Amino acid sequence: MSITDANSFRLFSFAVISLFVGLALLFRCSDDDGPRSRHDLTHRYQPLMNADQLPLTLVLLPPLGLMIVGPGRTAEFALALCFQSFLHIAAYYALLLPLTPLLRRFISARGCAMLWLLPNFLYPCLNSTFLPDAPAFVLRARGNWVWLVLGLWLVGTISVFGWNTLSHLRFRRQLLEGAWPITDEEVLDIWQEEMDQAQMEPLSCPLVISPHTSTPLTVGLFRWTLQVVLPPRTYTPDELHLVFRHEIVHICRRDSWNKFFLMFCTALCWFDPLMWMAMRRSAEDTELSCDETVLLDADEATRRQYAQLLLTTAGDGRGYTTCLSPVAASLRYRLRSVVAPRRRAAGDILVGLVLFLLMSSFGYVALSYDERTGADIFFGGDPAGYTLHSVRRDGKLLDCSDPEALMDYLSALPLAHLTGDYDYGQQDRTTYVLYFDAPKEVTRNLCVVLSGRQCKMDPSNGRAFQPPYYLPEGVDIEQLDSLLTS
Repeated sequence: MSITDANSFRLFSFAVISLFVGLALLFRCSDDDGPRSRHDLTHRYQPLMNADQLPLTLVLLPPLGLMIVGPGRTAEFALALCFQSFLHIAAYYALLLPLTPLLRRFISARGCAMLWLLPNFLYPCLNSTFLPDAPAFVLRARGNWVWLVLGLWLVGTISVFGWNTLSHLRFRRQLLEGAWPITDEEVLDIWQEEMDQAQMEPLSCPLVISPHTSTPLTVGLFRWTLQVVLPPRTYTPDELHLVFRHEIVHICRRDSWNKFFLMFCTALCWFDPLMWMAMRRSAEDTELSCDETVLLDADEATRRQYAQLLLTTAGDGRGYTTCLSPVAASLRYRLRSVVAPRRRAAGDILVGLVLFLLMSSFGYVALSYDERTGADIFFGGDPAGYTLHSVRRDGKLLDCSDPEALMDYLSALPLAHLTGDYDYGQQDRTTYVLYFDAPKEVTRNLCVVLSGRQCKMDPSNGRAFQPPYYLPEGVDIEQLDSLLTS
């Protein structure tokens, strides 16, 4: 496949994914004017998207790399994954955060909620197939300090993620301590009615009352750990319908997993204060989206009753939970949307466009590190023992008029590792292949390939190239050609 074809395939793949996501959002918002059939009614209970692909990819790929390519290559691969993921997630949420109030005015709450989840679709970009030909910007890190930074970053990421997980488990234990199951037949009938309305599969989700909460909430990530928790207060049947409908929307849309995804992204960018703000803002949009879904085709009386429910509950949104009123700061937006809803666009075009731009921008910023000279990398610090055997330029055999000058050029050449497997459009680059006879104490000869800003070297004469090196200054074609003759 040519480079042009590879880029076209890359953009086409991203366009298809973006179109699918945009259409999915439009499909879910198609019943905003009221359901026309029972099938239309189920649109509101479908997940916004599965939010576990990127976390699973980032967690599973390094162990697989250890088993397949060994620790050295896996460390380079992990650095590339961490750098690209952190860069895109941090930049994306930093741009989205200040735009959220404006977006809320013009697009649906479901559209806003989906925007927070779009970085999950970066997982296909982690495949080198979807990288561009070459990075547009290279951040140059001198020395080996990058590995120290990576270690500190990983320690911080694991610590933050572990702390959030332990906090959730501690909150869950405190919440369910002393809780008792609901046995009131009227309450259970209303729960079953709402489950049937949502066309939910049979779900073993206990209903309990806890003295440690003041708002209805759902706790748990997995189906077998889900529990709907009510505070010890009396609800009218109409209020129970709204409460259960709210929690069922969360359960069916897997909003606990969406919250987990945002916490995972926050752990990746733990030293960025904007990420912590973004996580809180995303929780608000999740609840706004749920309110919007619950109140589709609702009359004014129902909306006022729902608003009263919001006012009389004080939520606690700790851990991977969803609740009716997570934070008091969001009540202003929620009440305004509940009592005086405005007609807003679905946001499908915006979501699709943002996703396309997010995925298409992946890989255009890279990090170079562990920079050394050609004398160290090619000749092990002693180029004197190597003898030039032959030189080829674009496959044509040439003579070298000054082998010593050529050796000096290669010895002084700065080389570095680069995050990401780029091919640099090799079909369009002048390529030099240089063969050297190694000294007697070195059992294998040396082959060096220079092309554009990429260098490959192999001590086994070209049969199995090592990962390429990055040339920060590129190949000096003019200087090399001055040393070569036909």
